[in-house]
Amino acid sequence: MDGIEEGMGVICGQGVVGIIKTVSDHFSIAIPTIHTNAGVSCRMVKNNYIATIQWDGKNPNYANLLDVASHINVEEGDTLVTSGLTPIFPKDIPVGIVENCKLKSGDSYYTIRVKLSTDFRRLDYVHIIANPMAKEQNALYNGLD
Repeated sequence: MDGIEEGMGVICGQGVVGIIKTVSDHFSIAIPTIHTNAGVSCRMVKNNYIATIQWDGKNPNYANLLDVASHINVEEGDTLVTSGLTPIFPKDIPVGIVENCKLKSGDSYYTIRVKLSTDFRRLDYVHIIANPMAKEQNALYNGLD
């Protein structure tokens, strides 16, 4: 199907949309970022801290940033972009903005709510990211298991 393969990234003009999950001769299906089984590796622009964003199944405009340790400086308004650590998305594609961050006394990790950069209710055209090095990168990652 015109070179589209499983595992390719999907973006729009606003930012990250999802990942190609299945392809046939004429169609492809993408798992969007707003799917509870999807996770995207992202980076906080101000301090380069890397974490994963994951949707909680509630509001399609928001997701949670997971596993951000309490010693990291996180503030409302912080910008998140793709980390570039996986072959799916290149570095610096917009993901979202920290809208709310809480750290309860004694907790080791923040609870962080992110306003996603992509408006999925108005999504129209998308772009598929072809990484010619993806197979080689995935082979290296798979060798670590």
